[in-house]
Amino acid sequence: MVQSYLKQPNNSEKKLQAWDWILIIGITLSPMNRLRTWKVGPGELLCILWSLKYIWQLLTVTINNCLLRFWLVFLPVIVVGTAYGQLFFPKETEPGALLTWVYFFFISVSIYTGMSTKSPEQIKKFLVILSTVVTLWYMFLYIYSKNVSRIFLGVNLWYWQVRYSGGGNNPHLLASLIAGVMFFNVYLLFDKGSVLKKILPLICTVFNLIIALATKSSTLYISLVVTMVSFAVYRILTVIPGKREKWVALSVMVIITSLFLGLTWTQLYEMIYAAISGDANGMGRLEIFKSIVVTLKKNWVFGLGPGTHGMDGTIEYHNTYLEILAMGGVIGLGLFTAFSWRLYKLIRPYRWMLFGVLPLYLYGMGGFTMRRLSFWAILAILIACADRSNEAAKRASEPGAAQARSSPAALEQRSFLKRF
Repeated sequence: MVQSYLKQPNNSEKKLQAWDWILIIGITLSPMNRLRTWKVGPGELLCILWSLKYIWQLLTVTINNCLLRFWLVFLPVIVVGTAYGQLFFPKETEPGALLTWVYFFFISVSIYTGMSTKSPEQIKKFLVILSTVVTLWYMFLYIYSKNVSRIFLGVNLWYWQVRYSGGGNNPHLLASLIAGVMFFNVYLLFDKGSVLKKILPLICTVFNLIIALATKSSTLYISLVVTMVSFAVYRILTVIPGKREKWVALSVMVIITSLFLGLTWTQLYEMIYAAISGDANGMGRLEIFKSIVVTLKKNWVFGLGPGTHGMDGTIEYHNTYLEILAMGGVIGLGLFTAFSWRLYKLIRPYRWMLFGVLPLYLYGMGGFTMRRLSFWAILAILIACADRSNEAAKRASEPGAAQARSSPAALEQRSFLKRF
């Protein structure tokens, strides 16, 4: 975490700083890669501009968190893999792609550093506004493409004229961002507040679903359904008093689900098989996944670095975990697994963060979410929020803090920590 000699914000302050709008707009525009020149577009430039405000803290303050520890060991691994790939399999390795990962390292650590100067309430406010802006912007572009033109600022808003991509060269960039922000709108529907305060989150949730359907991303559908079902189970368990009663309720749900799957297994299998075979990329993706064996034979320890490795170097794997395994080997995948476990332990006390991260990881089963700016931006924000919340809780439990704990700001802070 950022050292305590950084300026500590007023925990009761929730107002968003004007400078933070630069990052919000940058993350929002990140899927519109048809606006880019080479690999740099408005989204990437705005994120860099926002980070410049915190460059001094980034250079002079010691940061100790799971995000930085991951990057400091993962980057050298893929550099070694790139060197090996260039020597023996140059057609599968792209040395220039290392710049993308260096960029993710810089931006994610910068976002963590900047967010760590804010209170948990300020970070939460940032996420709420981000999810709202993303939703309204891409809904506006969707309506514009339906009623005015499918071209906006010179870029096509649709992928092959059949899948809404919001200005991206494929719908997965937008779909992964929607997967990352949708749950924050859902969270507000169940957060404390008046009915009027729930109108905008409800509208945004409906808009998110419209956008998700328009992308025609089966991976997004699955990730959202699994997340919502998990959330529904969690909400049911929270209203049941007592640990014993919770376990009984969970056991009953597991038994009912098992009976349902057992009785309808044949029909479900046929439906799933038909859906996969009917998808243009369905059965083909499975063949691509199986080719990981060929890639691992080339270098299973450090991998081959960033590049195109599926089907003997002819296509991407379209799977985050196989892509990490291909470019970083067993060591790279092990490092990402360790990072994910540390992330889980960090945010476990804050359920809304868990359900915010879950769809990003689920989407990784059918897309390379780890190679998206939105993935690292959202994770960095949540890590900073968890660290700041832990700091606040620790300060509240220190001896002599009884009076401070009874103050309005402290009561509001504890309410935030216990909420949801």
